[in-house]
Amino acid sequence: MENYLYARGIYIFKGGRRHLFCPSERLIPRIRIESEQAEILAGQRIVVSIDSWPRDSKYPLGHYVRTLGSLGDREVENEVLLLEHDIPHSPFSQAVLDCLPKKSRNPVAVR
Repeated sequence: MENYLYARGIYIFKGGRRHLFCPSERLIPRIRIESEQAEILAGQRIVVSIDSWPRDSKYPLGHYVRTLGSLGDREVENEVLLLEHDIPHSPFSQAVLDCLPKKSRNPVAVR
């Protein structure tokens, strides 16, 4: 299974195809990715996967996987935290929801 990294930002080099991705985890080095859409990815939380790390390179090489959303958006930041710690957060299936008790019109007060 691939390890995915979540961005806190991306350094854009104007006129270039190679850019530096900044992982959320500061202990992980920046990752060089190739993209012609870097301006669109700037300001977004993105997911990147490391492909290789050449011996003669300061940075590992990776590729863009997907966009999570805008930097600073509460829902996106929550998703990043859940993803970083491998906490399942997908919606429950209809079969699981069907097992829940039906909503009561007269809720019981808990004391």
